[in-house]
Amino acid sequence: RHSGAVTGAGALAATLCFGAVLALRGWIGARWPLANGCETMLFMAFAGSAGALVCRPALLRGALLSVAAMAAFVAAMAGKTPQIASLMPVLASPLLSIHVMLVMCSYLLFMLMAVLAAISLAKGGELSGRLARVNATVLVPAVFLLAAGIFIGAVWANQSWGRYWGWDPKETCALI
Repeated sequence: RHSGAVTGAGALAATLCFGAVLALRGWIGARWPLANGCETMLFMAFAGSAGALVCRPALLRGALLSVAAMAAFVAAMAGKTPQIASLMPVLASPLLSIHVMLVMCSYLLFMLMAVLAAISLAKGGELSGRLARVNATVLVPAVFLLAAGIFIGAVWANQSWGRYWGWDPKETCALI
């Protein structure tokens, strides 16, 4: 019980911190803060810590906080030059923000599945079966969010560049 309270407090502190940083970046830039690598990874860290707030099982909460910490680490590496610049008009579309949020939430769920699979491999036994069921359950919303994100991204690309798909490496890897 004590470790659950500690991880709950950690999840709350992380959620508030990441949310405040995102809100501040959005306020300063007068836009949704989802336009560059640092901001998208901050959003992923925020979503992971917020997910840890609502999860009851301590193992799941800890796994989500681990994913949030990994995303925060990548955001810190990407934020070496944290200047907040105005966006090119093509990036100012609300569809881009929705696309990024959906795709990053799906990536968060896929990372959660990877962390749970690693724990399952390390621990084995009955826990392995339970974690496999959790992963099978998480797979459905992860794939749905990714498909919705790719679809909205294609609509945004068509509005922005006149084509739905460009076989860009990021597009292709997301599809795969």
